Amino acid sequence: MPATKGFTLIELVLVILLLGILAAFAVPKWLGKGGFEIQTVRDELLTRLRLVQTVNMHEPANRCTQLVVASPRFAHRTYAACPASDDLDTSSGWTPQLETRGRLVTPSAGMSISLNNSNNFVLRFDPMGRPLGSCATGCTLLVSDGRETSRIQIESEGYIHEIP
Repeated sequence: MPATKGFTLIELVLVILLLGILAAFAVPKWLGKGGFEIQTVRDELLTRLRLVQTVNMHEPANRCTQLVVASPRFAHRTYAACPASDDLDTSSGWTPQLETRGRLVTPSAGMSISLNNSNNFVLRFDPMGRPLGSCATGCTLLVSDGRETSRIQIESEGYIHEIP
C-alpha cells in the first residue's frame, strides 16, 4: 500500500481540542479583561459583606463593624461604640488607618458599586446578621464596569448572595 500524507484521526481530534481550550480560556484574556475584573470585584465585595455580617454577629452589643463604600473603593471598619448615624465622610477621603486596617479595595478606573442609585453608602448588620438602615427590607448592590453589571442581593433576614 503506498504511503499517504496527512493527519491521523487522533492528531485531528487533539488539534481541535487544543483550539477549543485556547478559544475558551486563553484568547479572551489576550483580547481584554473579558469580564474577569467585574467577577473579581463582585466576589471580593460578597466576601467582605459576609465578613462584616459575621463580625457583627460575634461582637458585643456596643461595638459595630460596617462596610464603607465610596465607589469604586470599599473597606470595613470597626467602632468601639456604634455611631448614631452612618458617618460616611467622603470629603475627607480614606484615612491611612482605614486604608490599612480596613483592607481598602481599589478596583481599576471605570468600575462602580451602587446601592439604590447611590455610589457612597455604609452597610451594617445587627447581632442576628440582619441588615440595618437602607437595606433593612433587603437591597441589591450593583457592580458595573460600564459594559457588564453584576448584582449582589442582601435579603431582609441576612442571606447575602449573587444574582445570576
